[in-house]
Amino acid sequence: MISNLIIRRRRAASAMFALKRSSILLHEEASLTRCICATSSSVVLDLQDIPTAKGVPFFGTVFAMLAKGGAEKLHEYVDFRHKQLGPIFREKVGPVTSVFLCDPKDMRAVFSSEGKYPVHLLPEAWTFYNETFNVERGIFFMDGEEWLQNRKILNKLLLKGNLDWIGSACDEVCEDLVNRWSVMADNGQIIPDLETQLYRWSIDVMLSVILGAKEYNSVKNDLNDIVNDLAANIYLIFKTSAKLQLVSARFASKLGLSSWRNFAKAMDRSLQLTNTLMTRLIDNDRNSDGLLSRLKNENVNRTDILRILADFIIAAGDTTAYTMEWLLYVVGSDKAVQKKVRSLQSTEEASSYLRSVVKESLRLYPVAPFITRILTQGVTVKGFNIPAGTLVVFSIYTSGRDPHVFENPQLFIPERWSRDSNNNNNLVSMQQSTLPFGFGSRSCIGKKVAEMQLQKTIGKIVHSFDMDVVNKDEIQMILKMVAVPSNHLRLRLIRL
Repeated sequence: MISNLIIRRRRAASAMFALKRSSILLHEEASLTRCICATSSSVVLDLQDIPTAKGVPFFGTVFAMLAKGGAEKLHEYVDFRHKQLGPIFREKVGPVTSVFLCDPKDMRAVFSSEGKYPVHLLPEAWTFYNETFNVERGIFFMDGEEWLQNRKILNKLLLKGNLDWIGSACDEVCEDLVNRWSVMADNGQIIPDLETQLYRWSIDVMLSVILGAKEYNSVKNDLNDIVNDLAANIYLIFKTSAKLQLVSARFASKLGLSSWRNFAKAMDRSLQLTNTLMTRLIDNDRNSDGLLSRLKNENVNRTDILRILADFIIAAGDTTAYTMEWLLYVVGSDKAVQKKVRSLQSTEEASSYLRSVVKESLRLYPVAPFITRILTQGVTVKGFNIPAGTLVVFSIYTSGRDPHVFENPQLFIPERWSRDSNNNNNLVSMQQSTLPFGFGSRSCIGKKVAEMQLQKTIGKIVHSFDMDVVNKDEIQMILKMVAVPSNHLRLRLIRL
């Protein structure tokens, strides 16, 4: 069963990329097919009855997507379709029909029926690389019982109980980042190579969590060269993966295209560096309070520890780095928010407001604007029966900007998350509409780490500097594997 679902996942991954590959731009003669949802009826309709947009023969709706901005604006295209067709629609993406949902109730219905072993979609280039070079990867690539057993252990260590040790690990890296940026602030510099620096910051946080704050502080200078090399190569993985959205990795490999060669080279180097680094850390572990020692105490074998921790470092690179870049953008563009952060005297008040700032940034700019599931069993949504094996896509970008839930949804307003300005029902609706870390048993295992490092880092930066975004051109959200700024963020800091 699981192997069949994995095959479906790979086919679905190829289909998602197939939509983005077409470079022929023709006029779409489309008509919209509407269907009344059967929510008020006892009749259950089939997959084919779900509202859809009819495109031209053979090419489907590819040209409509291209007219809306292509793959880089896929989130806006899907948002457009939801406005046309409603909270549920289906669209043929290459040979595979996908169902898109934006109603939080429907998303939760799917999550609640995802079964013991949820199956999600992974980038085709990453899975093809693993197959080609026979590489066994960490928790993000595991399925079935292997995934479940390791996930239970990680849930215990990273999501439950007293997590102050994670906060201490984040504090150590925040302090280092502010110290580096203080030199640039004194010189009136725009922060150079911001994305690369944020990749390095993201890796440093993971290493501090892995080792524990005290141990990390004692070895960080010795790790400097290898971490710089690793940050540069993980950045290249992201860049080359994005290019492979335009052409199938399998096809690119057969033709020997540079897009595949560059990706494979960056992945080779990153895995080599992470394996070298993790082996070194495991061999020299002194039973600190970090994740490494905690995994040992759970009797996880050395091979699995190596796989899990290596992938933590690689997977956290782009998502956390770009989430932080968006956070710097919205806060750096809003002097009132900066002033309010500095004015709060109570630690509890300050922490609460920083949580709201991060939530609001994630609502507006989720680095993963879509969450995917391949159904392990059939589910009924809005009166439509969606069978097992269907690729379901949750439109997080759309749900997070729903005007029925969020007043002035295009504006950055951290105060909207305050209990003082909302009743409990409205807060619940808001929280259910924004799922930046996913939901259910396969949600992001690094959620708590990410939340702490984002809150602590932005708080430390705002208390240390006056921030200004000095970009001349408008910054928009575009998709390059994850949601990134359309232009490099130009951030100027002045030391307070």
